[in-house]
Amino acid sequence: MAKVTVRFFKIERVHETAPDLEVALQSAFASADKASDREREVFGQTLRLERLTKDNTFFDGEIVRKQTGDIPPEANDNGLQKLSVSEGGGIGHCIAFRYSVALQAVAIQFDNRAVSVNRFLAYLREFDPTYDYRAEAMVRKDAWTKYNRGLPTKLQLTVAQPQNLASVEGEVGSVIESTRTLAEIHDGPVITVEIKMGRKKGSLAKDVVDGVLKYFTSGPGAEEDVRKLSATSVNEDGAEAINFLNDLLKERRDIDVPEGDPDGHYGKRQSWITTCFNSHFDYIKEVYGASSVAIS
Repeated sequence: MAKVTVRFFKIERVHETAPDLEVALQSAFASADKASDREREVFGQTLRLERLTKDNTFFDGEIVRKQTGDIPPEANDNGLQKLSVSEGGGIGHCIAFRYSVALQAVAIQFDNRAVSVNRFLAYLREFDPTYDYRAEAMVRKDAWTKYNRGLPTKLQLTVAQPQNLASVEGEVGSVIESTRTLAEIHDGPVITVEIKMGRKKGSLAKDVVDGVLKYFTSGPGAEEDVRKLSATSVNEDGAEAINFLNDLLKERRDIDVPEGDPDGHYGKRQSWITTCFNSHFDYIKEVYGASSVAIS
């Protein structure tokens, strides 16, 4: 039994020279027939596109992180023994995905211990620097709408291992750096930060709160172990708390998968991702539509 979480992301081209993601996927997969020849080093990790198939206007596939160091032992009836791994091999942490060419959106397994969507996109850039994309996390209907009805008066954030958070510039970067500093001072594996107006009237700087929320939903922090991310927005009708983790567009289910059968294991996970995409297709089309070119 495997617990599979599926999240949805809009794929945006960072530069107008970038082709559609389908070109990058096909190019990476066609670069070599042998799986190991498709391996690339990304942020100190070895990734490879294991499989890719086309289903009408969709591409289904699997991206793998190959673990060759710090291999755990096998625990059997006689105790712990060295896990047998072939020469040049490793442990494969597998992530299935489904990409819609029509919507330029991807549904992907979410497991920050394996391969994040940002690392996946960085892997494609290793084949051609013009394959430059960013992933915008999709939220359930009305999440940002509810938040934007008013002005933020409170921001709550709980994150594990914040020492690893990527740096960004500006006022948002100051919040991230403060979170990292708190973790270092208190040697805390999990840090909770709450910023609020208290008894003072007014609101927090909305552009800063917006930036922090986007940092952890669709920016560099999207792949981190965030335990809580919420904002309280106040308008003439009162205050409303929006939980941006619960409001992310995602699905989670326990899947009965065959052990010791990589193809069968992938097939079960891929089937579930397809079901998830089908159930949200109309909503994604209505709210997010086709992608537009984003120039930075």
